[in-house]
Amino acid sequence: MAFVSVKEMASCLQTEGRISLYGIQLAHNLDTLMPAYVSTLEAISDFLQASPDSRVFVVGHTDMTGSTETSDWDAKIVPL
Repeated sequence: MAFVSVKEMASCLQTEGRISLYGIQLAHNLDTLMPAYVSTLEAISDFLQASPDSRVFVVGHTDMTGSTETSDWDAKIVPL
């Protein structure tokens, strides 16, 4: 997993108009963010706080494990 800094996010958004960050995951069957991804979410938070006029569209996906009810529940509990 590669870390993307606030500066890199801003540069990509300025030149490409978008940025895709993959692999931010919750622990399986839990509402707990895996520790490896905390710094990425903190960088996103820092970017958004430094760029209050930015508009973002967040897309998330659930995995293919567990029941549909569990996956649907996981998708609804992650506040961003």
